[in-house]
Amino acid sequence: MSNPRTSSAKPLISFVVPVFNAAPYLSQALRSLREQTYSNLEILCLNDGSTDTSLAILEQHASEDDRVLVVDKPNEGYGATCNRGINEAHGEWIGILEPDDWLLPDAVEAMMDTAQEAARIGSDADADRAAVPDIVKTPYWRVLFADTPEQALVHCYYRGTPAPTGAKQLSNGWLAQGEPAVASCTTLMEYHPSIWSALYRADFLREHGIRFLPIPGAGWADNPFLVETMAAARSIAYLDEPFYCYREETPAHFDSTIRNQPTLVFDRWNDGADVLERHAGLDTRVMQAHYHRGFNNRDKAAAILGEESPVTIEETARMFARMQPELVLGDPALSPVQKALFATTRGIDYRPSLPETLAFKVRSLRQQLHNVRTVGLQSARAIARLH
Repeated sequence: MSNPRTSSAKPLISFVVPVFNAAPYLSQALRSLREQTYSNLEILCLNDGSTDTSLAILEQHASEDDRVLVVDKPNEGYGATCNRGINEAHGEWIGILEPDDWLLPDAVEAMMDTAQEAARIGSDADADRAAVPDIVKTPYWRVLFADTPEQALVHCYYRGTPAPTGAKQLSNGWLAQGEPAVASCTTLMEYHPSIWSALYRADFLREHGIRFLPIPGAGWADNPFLVETMAAARSIAYLDEPFYCYREETPAHFDSTIRNQPTLVFDRWNDGADVLERHAGLDTRVMQAHYHRGFNNRDKAAAILGEESPVTIEETARMFARMQPELVLGDPALSPVQKALFATTRGIDYRPSLPETLAFKVRSLRQQLHNVRTVGLQSARAIARLH
């Protein structure tokens, strides 16, 4: 057998790989774990009732590498499958690899080096736990036009996020601490959930009882998991280097998903709102970050379903009813158009001032420039071709 698990002073890292009909990509995903420069891994592969050759591929890798453990089970969906993996994991840290994605070879080693650096730097502020971060977070590579001659790796938009006020500087990133830590770095909540471009301290997940919602199918179960982890984490170490390669879904796939499940984006937003309501006294910045996700996803769904669709109207009203008006109308990151829609839906008088409108336009332009700087002009053009 190659790459056997060896005795090591390094912490054991458990990777949960939820598998459902992923045969075309599965070997690439598993090889990317087996070939990590950090070898003390447990690779928990959960076959969620696949009807293709996924199970045979898993068993072949398990026969070659005893770090690969296979659980064959009936289909339950992404959330329940990840929960089974978390429950059976033995590692001090837990990561997730989706079976159609892959990791660069030094991903785990770099993240663990960051965890150790964060523990040393943050120990003065959190001596009781030696300041071991609850989460090590990284940006990721967006894989556009996957498996075609035009395939391109493009930076995600939160790469290059500056260190938040009060954060401790790391060699290539920063350590945010607080109750919760994400209050000073809400960017990590506002873009794609990307829960897989991270490692989670296993005891942190256990202490807070954090698990996925057992939603049937895929169901965007990553959205409430993101909110749950971010709302509970006291310390987040951010390494500003991408390692996770994410095969991004096409706009056509998103369109199909919304047409088949028109309330999906709203249901998951409400699940996240349930989480935040359980965390009393959260910083208003965390609430506003969740509002941003709600507005953005609502606008995307409305573009597909139509602004006058009964689903759009009813679900928008349901979502807006859970938002605090002062946090919405006082938020400079929301556009006057979004605020006007909120006010009309809630029956609130709102007229944007000229300074407010101009300030938002300046803010929006700065964000667009940041996005172009982050992904590069050529990559920005590639992204535009998708839409």
